[in-house]
Amino acid sequence: ECTLDTCDCDSGCEHEIVDCNDYNPCTDDSCECDTGCVYGTVTCDDHNSCTDDSCDPSYGCIHEEVDCHDGDQCTCDSCDPIEGCVSEELNCDDYDEYTYDYCDEYCRHIPYDCDDDNVCTDDYWEDGECHHNELNCDDRTPCSYSYCDRKEACKFVDIVCDDNKICTEDSCDESIGCIFTNIDCDDDDECTYDYCDCELGCQNEEISCDDGSECTDDVCDPEEGCTHTCIDCDDDDECTIDSCDPSVGCVKEEVHCDDSDECTDDLCDSVKGCFFSNTNCDDDNECTIDLCDSERGCYTVPNRCDDYNECTENKCDEEEGCMFEKIECIADDVCTDSYCDPDEGCVYYPTSCDDYDECTDDTCDPESGCQNVDTDCDDGLACTDDLCDSEYGCYTESVSCEPKDACETACCKEPNGCETKPIECDDNNKCTEDSCDPETGCVYTDIDIDDDNECTIDHCDPEHGIWTETLRCVAQDECTEGHCDPKIGCIDEAIKCDDYDECTTDNCDPESGCVHIDIECDDYDACTEDDCDSDSGCTYSSIECDAPNACYTAYCDRSEGCIIEPVECDDYSKCTDDTCDDNEGCVYTTISCDDDDECTEDCCHPNLGCLHKEITCEAEDYCSKAYCDEKKGCVTEPIECEGDEDECFTAECDPEVGCVYKEVICDDDDVCTYDECDSEKGCVYTNCETYSCWTTGCDEYGCTWEMYNCDDYDECTEDYC
Repeated sequence: ECTLDTCDCDSGCEHEIVDCNDYNPCTDDSCECDTGCVYGTVTCDDHNSCTDDSCDPSYGCIHEEVDCHDGDQCTCDSCDPIEGCVSEELNCDDYDEYTYDYCDEYCRHIPYDCDDDNVCTDDYWEDGECHHNELNCDDRTPCSYSYCDRKEACKFVDIVCDDNKICTEDSCDESIGCIFTNIDCDDDDECTYDYCDCELGCQNEEISCDDGSECTDDVCDPEEGCTHTCIDCDDDDECTIDSCDPSVGCVKEEVHCDDSDECTDDLCDSVKGCFFSNTNCDDDNECTIDLCDSERGCYTVPNRCDDYNECTENKCDEEEGCMFEKIECIADDVCTDSYCDPDEGCVYYPTSCDDYDECTDDTCDPESGCQNVDTDCDDGLACTDDLCDSEYGCYTESVSCEPKDACETACCKEPNGCETKPIECDDNNKCTEDSCDPETGCVYTDIDIDDDNECTIDHCDPEHGIWTETLRCVAQDECTEGHCDPKIGCIDEAIKCDDYDECTTDNCDPESGCVHIDIECDDYDACTEDDCDSDSGCTYSSIECDAPNACYTAYCDRSEGCIIEPVECDDYSKCTDDTCDDNEGCVYTTISCDDDDECTEDCCHPNLGCLHKEITCEAEDYCSKAYCDEKKGCVTEPIECEGDEDECFTAECDPEVGCVYKEVICDDDDVCTYDECDSEKGCVYTNCETYSCWTTGCDEYGCTWEMYNCDDYDECTEDYC
C-alpha cells in the first residue's frame, strides 16, 4: 500500500513511493505496507515540569512557561524542572536583633518592648535580651539629696541652709555646701550711715548737710555726699533787680520804666523787660478817625464813607462804621434781565431763551417766560426718514426697504414707499435645473446625465444639452483580454497560463505572455529534507537528532539543524549541590548548614542559602538573667542588686519587678534631735543647734531658744548681746 504500481509497455512494471506528508508538524507521518499512510501524534514533552507542552498545526511543539505564583505574598514561588512549582516560606529576617520579624501580607519588623513598668530602671534590648539597669539619681551636689521614686522617678530635694541670724546671708555652694556670709548693709548711698542691727537687720540712717547760710542750697548726692550750691536768686523777671543776703536770702527791687512819649503806655514785661506800646486812642465811634500827637496826646477827625461804587448806597453807623448796602436792579417783566455796573448803575437787556438745541424753536412770552417748541422736520417724502440733530438741526436718511426672503428684491418709490418683486433665476445653462431658495436665493443644480450604461460616456453641453459616446475597451497587455459589460464597464480578463505541473510557478509577462518558473521547495527549516513532485508539489521529510547520554539534550533548530547541548542542572536553590550523572541525569544533593553553635537556629533558604538565626534566651523572672553559651546553649543566672554605696537606701530583688531600692527611715523617736540620712554615714541624729545670745532647750514639741537678758538695770548704759 506504500507504492503506486503501474506497467509501461516498454519498461515494464513501475513502483512509485506514496508521499504520506500531510504538512502538519503535529503528526508523525509514515507508511505501513498493509494499511498505507499512518499519521501518529508527535510527542512534545520536553521533560521539564516548568513548561506546559502542546502542539500547534502551524508552528509545531510549543513549550509555555508555567505560572507558579500562588497569590500568597508570604511565600517565595519558583519552579523545579523535575518537581514543578515549589512554594517556600518567605524569610523576613532583617538581621536586626532589636526586632521580631514575621510575615503578614508583607514582611513586618516589630521592635522588642523591654519596658518593665519601673521608672527607676533604664530599659533596653542588647545582645538578644532585655536589660533593666538601675537609674542613677545622684546629682553629685552637696546642696541636695536625691532618690528614686517608683511613681515619679528621680527626685531631688534641696537642702535648707539657715543659721537663724538676720545679719547673715545663707546660701549653698555646689562644691562645699552651706555658706553663711555677713550681709552687706551698704546701700551705695553717701547720704546714709549704714550698719546691721542683730534684731532689726540693716539700718540706713540719713545724715544732715546744713551749712547755716540762706544763700546756699544744701543737698546730699547719693554718689558724692553733701554739696553746698549757691542759690540762684534770679527770678527770671526783667522787671526786678535780684541779690542775696546770707541772713535772709534773696532780695528783689522793682525796675522803673518811662520814655516821655504821650502816645505810648510805659510797661514792663517779666521776660523782655521795659517796653512801650502805642496808646489806645479809640473813642468807640466808627464814624471818626482816631489820631495821636507825642506832646498833646489823642485827637479825632470825621470819617468820610465812599466806596466809589454806583451799585451801593453809602452810610455810617457809630457802632458799625461805614456801611455800603447793595442796590437791587429789578426788571419790568420776565422777558427782560438786569445787572448792575459799578460805574453806570442798573443796566436792563432782553432775556435769552436759546436752549442751544437746533431741534427747538426758541421764543419768550412776557407772562410765562421762555418757550422751547420742537421743530417740524417733515419734508413730505415717503422714501426718507426725517430726523433732527440737537447740534445741526433737521436732516434726512434714505428709507431702507427689506424683502421678505431671498427670492424677492425691494426698493422705495415715491409716493407709495417700499415695493417688492420676485427675482428671475435663469443661468441659460441646459445642464442645470434653475430654482429659488427663500433662505439662500437662486439655486442652479446639475441635471443627472447618467444613462445607467457603463459602456457609454455621458456628456452635457450648456447650449445643446445631453449627448453620449460609446466606450472602447482595449486589453492592457499580453496577459489580458478586454470587453465591455453594460453594468460593469470595461473588463480585463486574465488569460490562463496553468501547465498543470505542481513543481512550477505559472505567471504571465505583460510583454511576452505566459511564463513557467520552477518553484523553490526550501522551507527554510534545517530540520527537514526538501524535494518536489510534479503531481503533489514540494515534500518535506523530518530529520532525527539523538543525544549522546543523559547529561545532554538533542533537538533540531529550524535555522541550524541538530543541536546537542549539556543539560543545565540548576534547581535555582542555594540549599543543594547540583551535579549531573551520565546515566541518571541531574542530581541535587542537600547541603549542611550546621555552624556548630548552640546559640543559633540553622536553616536554609532556597534564595538566600544558609541562615543562622540567634536564639533568644528568656530569663525565668526579673531576678535572673539569661544568656547563650556557644557550647551549652541557654544559661540562666541570678542577678545582683548592686547599690550605689548610698547608706540611705537598701537594695533587694522582687521576682515580679526586679531590683527595688527602699529609702532608709531615720527616726530615733527623740523630738530634741534633727534626724537625717548621710549617703556615706547613714542615719545621723543632731542635737538642737546653739546660738550666741540664746539659751537652747527642749520640750515635748522639740527644740526651744530663749534670748539672753543683758539688762544691767543701769539707765546710763546701752545693753545688747
